[in-house]
Amino acid sequence: MKIFQLEVDRSSANRWLGFALIGVGIALFLMLRPIPSIYASNDTGRYVAELHYFCRGQLDDVGGQLRQMGRSLMYELTAACLFKAERFFLFIAALSFPAAFLCFSRWKAGDFIIAISAIMSVYGLELMSNALRSSLALFFFLGALRFGKEKLSWSSVLFIMSAILHSSMIIFFPILYFQWRGSEKRKLVNLATVLVVSGLGLYSLFNSSLLAAYFQEISSTGQTLTAIYDQEVNILFVSFITLPLLVIFYLRKLVDKSGMSKIEYITFYYCVLTIFVSYLIFPIVAYRFALVSVPIQLFAITQSEVRSVRSAKLILVALAIHLAIMVATSSYYQELLS
Repeated sequence: MKIFQLEVDRSSANRWLGFALIGVGIALFLMLRPIPSIYASNDTGRYVAELHYFCRGQLDDVGGQLRQMGRSLMYELTAACLFKAERFFLFIAALSFPAAFLCFSRWKAGDFIIAISAIMSVYGLELMSNALRSSLALFFFLGALRFGKEKLSWSSVLFIMSAILHSSMIIFFPILYFQWRGSEKRKLVNLATVLVVSGLGLYSLFNSSLLAAYFQEISSTGQTLTAIYDQEVNILFVSFITLPLLVIFYLRKLVDKSGMSKIEYITFYYCVLTIFVSYLIFPIVAYRFALVSVPIQLFAITQSEVRSVRSAKLILVALAIHLAIMVATSSYYQELLS
């Protein structure tokens, strides 16, 4: 049986279908939850409010209230205007994170558990219920990573879409570049690099407020995190959010060392370095980088040639414990689950 051009056995197809039903079920649950106020720490209410402006053709009327980078999300979700349903917008946005694993994982042994680990984690909860634009951007980035060795033109286009949706994804371009370098088509790698750099350059040229919007977004993120935790983002919080990145990597080394792919090593070391440097320079954004880094690391596992069910189960348990601790200690996450 083929799933997105991948040859899989019936057992893998059943696991794929099972995960699809779980992903759709969670997305439906999040779609039907009460929409937060635009003054709440959760961004969902503000996204829905901005969607109304966009659907009524009043995008320019909101001016400074609508961040430039936020508009990209609205353009990607025009189908919500077609159905005239804000709930449809919430459904598609929430579904984008599990859809990345559905569409781009290889669905070999352990992938079902890894995918469940991703959505049943702090990162899955945040991406599917709050950081909706990051979730959509991550979908395209993981797609770019998936096709990095096989279809460089697709990979380039997907990455550009990811960066347009959320400019922070540009930071993770080196991971994709190393994936490209693993391709035998070196000339195409150079062409893809030129395409990506040129595309982002043209986008920046025609969008002169890109840099200002990016720093405005960083400031807004900082205000949100401060509201959530009633204090500035500190080293203990960033360390706790980053901890699963280390746990996942070392569990893989302990159980499946011989089967770890090069991209897993690159993703781990680059993400840890990025989070560390960002905390030293601009502590507020370290949280956002960690929020994306762990799902990328999980996805990298599904791209390796060897991964065991045992390591996947250990990762699932570790992320479940991490989520339980966060829910028990944070009123913000308790609110997301209520």
